[in-house]
Amino acid sequence: MLNAFSSKMDNLLEEGRRSIVSFKQDCHQVFGSKTDSIEHYNLIRTDYNDASWRFDEYLVVRAEDVASSPAEHPDGYVWTNAIITDAKHLAICLCTADCLPMTLYDPKLHILALAHLGWQATMQHLIDQILAGMRQFFGSHPADIKVFIGPSIKKESYIFDNPEQLKMPQWKGYLHPTADGYGIDLVGYNLNRLAENSIDPSNIQVSPVDTALSRDYESHYSHTKQGRPKARRFLNISMLR
Repeated sequence: MLNAFSSKMDNLLEEGRRSIVSFKQDCHQVFGSKTDSIEHYNLIRTDYNDASWRFDEYLVVRAEDVASSPAEHPDGYVWTNAIITDAKHLAICLCTADCLPMTLYDPKLHILALAHLGWQATMQHLIDQILAGMRQFFGSHPADIKVFIGPSIKKESYIFDNPEQLKMPQWKGYLHPTADGYGIDLVGYNLNRLAENSIDPSNIQVSPVDTALSRDYESHYSHTKQGRPKARRFLNISMLR
């Protein structure tokens, strides 16, 4: 399984919709020499539209359904917050700025999932649905699943003066008072969901990168707070070999 992230140094951060050809070029550049032995691979790009769907839904892409290219939205995107697949040589691309890019991998059955976990998907327990889907459609067992949470905003930076989560008992312990309001712990909340679904903590890795502070990654939150132009997003790419 391949998993990689672009950064400002790669000059691949997205600004608006792009063609599938340019995305495939970016994919190859981010993976580098790791894809040199793969002559052909398909690509599926996920994106989200806040007004168009439920945040606890995901898409299943089976190997037998992938021919010359997977089914796509007319503009080249698949509208979903997560994809689960057993298809080899299918590069799943996701663009994020602060939200959690989570990769889940079952090395025994070779099942891959890539998820976009913003605050809405987190509150609707998308991770629970993904793990249930991996088990329902492919037979994955929680004890076998490995998880990687990529660069994302951390509780020290994700601060709001009156967050919606204050009204929700389940967020107790994940809202940290600060001088400017409350730091929201998206990472911690999702780690708890993984634990509640019997994922072994030793199978979980979390990137220490805080996108709001790092100079290597863009941050929608910091751009908004500082009144700067809208941030671009960086690529998260995963693929079964």
